[in-house]
Amino acid sequence: MNISDYPKESIIRELFQNALGCRYESGDIKIVVDFQQEDIVTISYNEVGFSMEDILYYLSFGMNNGDDAREGRFGIGAKSVFLNVRSLALRSNTFSFKVNNDDGVLRIEDLNFNNKAFNGTKISLHLDNSEYQRIYENFTTLTEKKGDYINMVELFFRKGGKILI
Repeated sequence: MNISDYPKESIIRELFQNALGCRYESGDIKIVVDFQQEDIVTISYNEVGFSMEDILYYLSFGMNNGDDAREGRFGIGAKSVFLNVRSLALRSNTFSFKVNNDDGVLRIEDLNFNNKAFNGTKISLHLDNSEYQRIYENFTTLTEKKGDYINMVELFFRKGGKILI
């Protein structure tokens, strides 16, 4: 696996797969996609939240947590998102950070380990306007046609023998 194997159209799928691979207190998984800010797509989910170890793996290329049974075993999928957006901001538990992409040069900014506790995880993607519009259209026409970023087939996942939509 190479990071170039992850085109920009895979960023939403990557984040959904990451959300489904998280730890949850109950089987009630809620993933919310928000388009309220121009050029920013926010994905929130009600997982237990990131640990310090999770944050370090999330920010390190080619590293994962060593759990071969989980998604993310190659350590590059989430990082491919960093390279396909202007910036990514994440908030989970007491942790938050922002990764800025300056023409392929990634900079971690606003790294904070001592925020007020936050339930779940919230990831905000700052996109070029054309990409934002394409993702927005893919979600608003989800039942009508196949999108480049998301489609009905990708919304059907299996976890623990249950189909998640």
